[in-house]
Amino acid sequence: MRTLLLLAAALLAAACTSATAAPGKLRAVVSPSPSALTTRAWSPTIALRQDGERAAARLRLTIRSGNARRSFRPRPSGRGSYRVRVVFPSDGRWRWTLSAGRQTLARGSISVSTRIGFVLPYDLASAPDGTIFFVDGRRVLALSGGRVRVHATAGTGELVAMERLADGTLFAADLPGGRIVRFDPSGRPSVVASVRDPADLVPDPTGSTLWVASIADGVGVVRVDVASGRVEPFANVENPHGIDRDAAGNFYAHDGQAVSRIDSVTGAVTPFAAVDAGKLLVAPDGSVYGGVGNPSGGRVVRIAPDGSVSTVAGTGRLGPHRDGPALEAEILPSAVELAPDGALLIAQVQPVPAIRRLDPATGRLTTLARGR
Repeated sequence: MRTLLLLAAALLAAACTSATAAPGKLRAVVSPSPSALTTRAWSPTIALRQDGERAAARLRLTIRSGNARRSFRPRPSGRGSYRVRVVFPSDGRWRWTLSAGRQTLARGSISVSTRIGFVLPYDLASAPDGTIFFVDGRRVLALSGGRVRVHATAGTGELVAMERLADGTLFAADLPGGRIVRFDPSGRPSVVASVRDPADLVPDPTGSTLWVASIADGVGVVRVDVASGRVEPFANVENPHGIDRDAAGNFYAHDGQAVSRIDSVTGAVTPFAAVDAGKLLVAPDGSVYGGVGNPSGGRVVRIAPDGSVSTVAGTGRLGPHRDGPALEAEILPSAVELAPDGALLIAQVQPVPAIRRLDPATGRLTTLARGR
């Protein structure tokens, strides 16, 4: 009997030793594992463990959405650590699975939406290739091929005006921050000057000098030396909300409830048009475009060289957002710009934030990008 008991104990011990020694399942932690992305690329790190120890395996990460399916091979980045770059072919909800052979190690789902919304497109600028740059809060956005992307970020503040140089440099006015920001062609920002309540600006072609319109009482238009940041008075106009420069170098600025002309050399101010238009644009033919309005609605007007005013878009009221005849559009415009093909680009903040195009041949408005 004693012999039988000893034999049974030995068999039990052997069985326990065998079960304990058997390897456990692979465990994986995928990080980050977001539920939503605003970009089509996802680059997680995978930590692989077995029995609490770092492990190695041949991994596969598969994504699926409807009939679409893609697989990616994670690459080792250290013992027990892997990296993988996943590119989603389209927006939508994608299910993902991480596996090693027939064993599923992790799974989840990600909603991909690369559409970028915007709320306050206060100003815009166009490039020769048709790209439209516009400000929204502290960001500079770029519209090209029907898609909006983030071009640059100022970090803090709220950008309300912008101008573009031929080399791709952007200058922007940060109204609450009281600063002028330069973005190099790659989008890197730097502060070039401090100006109280800057509402609009215009550079010389080289970008060495800026003229800034300030809505602060008693400031008017100042001249800024970009290299030194030095600011000096230039023209005495009342709370100007817009400024632009013609081919001869003279300026047109919003002045109280009118538009004035400013001599390029002396800074002398003379009346030009009796219209309360801001964010001015001087066209090659010498006419001046600007936005007129209040929270109830607005218009885009054209001021002829003789100072006469006509409406080119808007009714002065707000209504549903519709494409169609520009003179029937119920909008609140915020800025205007010329496209390379001669069309008039219009930024609006109401009834919805949008970038629109006015065809000069047909007089029709079309929406290029819609915010929110």
